Amino acid sequence: MNAAEIRTYETIDRINNSKSKEFVYREFRGFISQHGFENFILTGMPDQEEDFERYISINGWSEEWYKLYIENEFYKNDPIAAHTRTSILPFRWSDVHVSKDDVRASNIMSLSKDFRMKDGYCIPFYKPKSQSSCITMSGEFTEINEEFRQSVQVISTFVHQIVEEINNKKDEENCILSEREKEVLKWASGGKTNWEIGVILGISSRTVHGHIQSAAKKLNTCNRTSTVVRAIRSGEIPLI
Repeated sequence: MNAAEIRTYETIDRINNSKSKEFVYREFRGFISQHGFENFILTGMPDQEEDFERYISINGWSEEWYKLYIENEFYKNDPIAAHTRTSILPFRWSDVHVSKDDVRASNIMSLSKDFRMKDGYCIPFYKPKSQSSCITMSGEFTEINEEFRQSVQVISTFVHQIVEEINNKKDEENCILSEREKEVLKWASGGKTNWEIGVILGISSRTVHGHIQSAAKKLNTCNRTSTVVRAIRSGEIPLI
């Protein structure tokens, strides 16, 4: 095992045992910086008209570039993002053809160079029946040889999986309603009365009322309707 392989496995080991996205960020940034990459982002890849910002898991872009990108809605015309949404293979930014006739796409790539993003490397992650995501990294003087491609592919896969697990764990921790409260609110969202919900669940209407009151207190709402709406908006119950 050579020195590069040892560094790769040591990085994987540290990332695999990490408990926070901040630690994952530091480890991955430390690894890619050895190859001239100065920033990266781990994000979902929604349709171009969706709100890109809400899909970002780790933002390793400079504050200035991130602000410019979001405020000008660059995602809608970003040629790297467009290519990522249709690709399952890693690719180098400079290998993506950008037509000179596509003024907005050309301007985005030109502007990125002013932020030390001269070239980059993108690794898409694809799941059947699920939204794709990617890690894309860039820098001014990057080293993208075969050794790097192999190492960063493996490390990026671990980064993606670990961050996904951390996000899922947070979602579970943020779930504040009990299963019974969710069940009651789900039926209430369908227009069922307390008596009807009680019959369906085999409990008294008074108990149903108690569950709704408890949910309202947890969600900081004042009535039945607002409690149901807040539960749906927070993802506690599905929209029927």
